[in-house]
Amino acid sequence: MRVKDEQKIDLFYSSTLTLVSKVGLVGLTIPLIAKTSGVATGTLYIYFKNKEDLILALHKKIKNRFGANAFIGYNSDLPSQEGLRVIWENCLRYAALNYPEQVFLQQFVVSPYSRDKGQLLYAQETMAPLFQALQAAQSQSLIKSDKEGLTIKLLFGFITQIAADLHETPQLLTNSYIDKTFSYFWDAIKT
Repeated sequence: MRVKDEQKIDLFYSSTLTLVSKVGLVGLTIPLIAKTSGVATGTLYIYFKNKEDLILALHKKIKNRFGANAFIGYNSDLPSQEGLRVIWENCLRYAALNYPEQVFLQQFVVSPYSRDKGQLLYAQETMAPLFQALQAAQSQSLIKSDKEGLTIKLLFGFITQIAADLHETPQLLTNSYIDKTFSYFWDAIKT
């Protein structure tokens, strides 16, 4: 069996992210990714069975990187508001500095790919510390009860929108701006 070149895989992922921001997931094709990557179409099929296989693999990689960055400096012993503030800052910084990934995730979430059970489970596992932090804050009656999962939607929707703004004006990404955005988020979820 032929060993897969990790640099080529990264090239395919990078080309995919570039193309998604131009043509969307719907307009994305294996031949277009191959052309953008500077390889023959058949080469891509050595690495991925089809477009869905590539998209699901890229989603998993992005979620893994996002999750690895989201919890830097966080620990469950922090007071709830402070812990959520650490997670907020990490998520916002990562989203703003890796905007093509955010565009991909936005399109992924509203696509049929998002219904893949393996992807859903992986995303939940990757973000488990966030879910636990929110659960702890709810059990302490610091934030609103949320059986519908609205807090997560609010958090990531807000971060995604702010990241889009920061992509256009990166000089806004300051500690005071992060504090202000977190304050708005906290005010929306606190009891």
